[in-house]
Amino acid sequence: MDARGLKLHVSQIVIRNVLRAVDTLPIFYMVGGIACAVNRYSQRLGDIAANTVVVRRQPMVIPDAGVLIGERFNSMLEYPNLTARLRHRAKPEAVEIALDALHRRDTLDPAARLQVFDALAAHFRALVEFPEEATMQITSEQYVRNCIEIILKPAVRAVVVHSAMAQEVS
Repeated sequence: MDARGLKLHVSQIVIRNVLRAVDTLPIFYMVGGIACAVNRYSQRLGDIAANTVVVRRQPMVIPDAGVLIGERFNSMLEYPNLTARLRHRAKPEAVEIALDALHRRDTLDPAARLQVFDALAAHFRALVEFPEEATMQITSEQYVRNCIEIILKPAVRAVVVHSAMAQEVS
């Protein structure tokens, strides 16, 4: 990725890869390793010259299904076209933030808890607008919980089915 967060230009890709030969000197990427160690962004020489950074994305960890599948009825599930749209539009980063908020909700100050879930609910509402009858009289926290259930329930179901199949085989 470009250091400004933009897509790479062909010239940046060429510069970065041409200087890879310098980074490997004298042996085993020693020059590149030293450059990474002294650079605050851990860039090797090719990255510095091309004004690029390496971005690593951590895979999303599917949490315990108990947080997702509660005893409450999720009225939003009655709109499969909208739930599919929500799954498609929800960014993994936002889902991780919402999951973290749900896991920590009992440790939050009540006023902060309301603010956090109001902001998260507003974000998910902006992605997909469910009919009023589906969201009427539910709190922002429950709205976020419903959204997370919609987004992750297929993945949780796949994990549960896979583990059940693995137990049958053994």
